[in-house]
Amino acid sequence: MPGRQRQLLAFAQEGRKPAAAPGQADQVVLPAQLLAGWNNVSYLGAAKPPSEALASIAGQYSAVYRWDSLSQSYQLYAPGVPGFANTLTQINPGDAIWVKYNQQQGELNTGSLGTAGSIRP
Repeated sequence: MPGRQRQLLAFAQEGRKPAAAPGQADQVVLPAQLLAGWNNVSYLGAAKPPSEALASIAGQYSAVYRWDSLSQSYQLYAPGVPGFANTLTQINPGDAIWVKYNQQQGELNTGSLGTAGSIRP
């Protein structure tokens, strides 16, 4: 079961409701729970450059990778490295990204998922 579905199921089984996105009562925001080390995250937000898509954890991560199936290689974004090394220029809705998180734990708002009424155990 994909991570988001597992998270939705956990919320439903615990009787909790995920928060609605600001200004979008029908959109559900489920932040990705991050732990120190590598985290695989489903990005659901709008297409943005990595620095904008990950602005809520700026300074708390050292690298982001995304698999590019066309070139059969990983694309990298790492803050502070020379521009030529950063091959990941945009994170798109539905992308699965690997985030190297440098803190003990945190949350990343990855966008909105479906409608609040569609969440059921």
